[in-house]
Amino acid sequence: MVTVFYSMREIGSEFWKMDQSNLERKFFLSGRTALDYILRDIIAEHKIESALLPSFCCHTMIEPFHRNSIPVRFYDVYYAQGRLQADIPKAKRREIFFKIRYFGYSQLEGLNDKIVRNAWECVVEDCTHSWLLADMDKEETNDDYRFVSYRKWTGLLGIAMAEKQTGRFVVGQEYRINMEYETIRRDAQQKKKDYIAGKIADKTGYLKGFARAEKLLEGDYRDYCPALDTVHALMNLDINHIRQKRKENADYLMSRLRDLEGIRLMFPVRREGNVPLCVPILVHPDVRDRLRRYLISKEIYCPVHWPVTEIHAGISDRAGVIYDQELSLICDQRYGLEDMEREACEIHNFFGDAL
Repeated sequence: MVTVFYSMREIGSEFWKMDQSNLERKFFLSGRTALDYILRDIIAEHKIESALLPSFCCHTMIEPFHRNSIPVRFYDVYYAQGRLQADIPKAKRREIFFKIRYFGYSQLEGLNDKIVRNAWECVVEDCTHSWLLADMDKEETNDDYRFVSYRKWTGLLGIAMAEKQTGRFVVGQEYRINMEYETIRRDAQQKKKDYIAGKIADKTGYLKGFARAEKLLEGDYRDYCPALDTVHALMNLDINHIRQKRKENADYLMSRLRDLEGIRLMFPVRREGNVPLCVPILVHPDVRDRLRRYLISKEIYCPVHWPVTEIHAGISDRAGVIYDQELSLICDQRYGLEDMEREACEIHNFFGDAL
């Protein structure tokens, strides 16, 4: 008979610790709030001297770098030979590399993730456009950090996620709610809901509300968390419905516009697994704004990604062209194929009259 000696450690009863993965996620009010937090975490662990950003980006993504006193330079993102392309310069010492996969499509020629990982001190990806790409969560990543802002995809008041791929965030997170922003935006959403339902005839109130909320966020975004009911809403989001409707709508719209003279689809095809934020098209600068105004006159509101601001200073002439040409066509889950047909018909009508 073999005698086995066991330690007398307690087995069972209440748990005393949590089992967590190697990556850590935290939630914030907005994408720029999440990025600001990430940058402070990077500064706490690395001796950062600069950041390399894509020339094609929103000013709200540049501002947190300035706020944290990180000098910025840009690599060119431009459209040529029928493709969206990136021209990546040589890395500098102690530099952050910042990247984006645009509009829910996976095509960006010239960006090699392995080369970037080996050359740069720290890699940050803005996944706001790409978080619904197939198998995003299962994908092996070379990034150190990722973040997502969910607001542009559905009616969430304001929520973003920051993710650190290895280890825990070293910067503390204070629990703060921007109640003024939450109240203003919630009121604006309700007024728009009433307008869409025909309960009110004037849209001035909700337009002013949304603008006021955005202005407030521009100047006061740091360290805020999302409201609890917004977190609940995100956890209960019907992601499969969002994916399916956006794919169907984008495919239909792209098929109707692919051969139309006067526009180019930024992405000629939607690859399997791509989930479009919109259908981005390129239009001659002399025509783009006229087309946008025409669509507005037909109550079709297509945004431009993105307005050029003072803090875009330093982008090249080649990279600047896309800002004058891009228009984002609507394809989201609020709408069906009949709406896509109306949108396509009005674009055809415009070019029939304009050319």
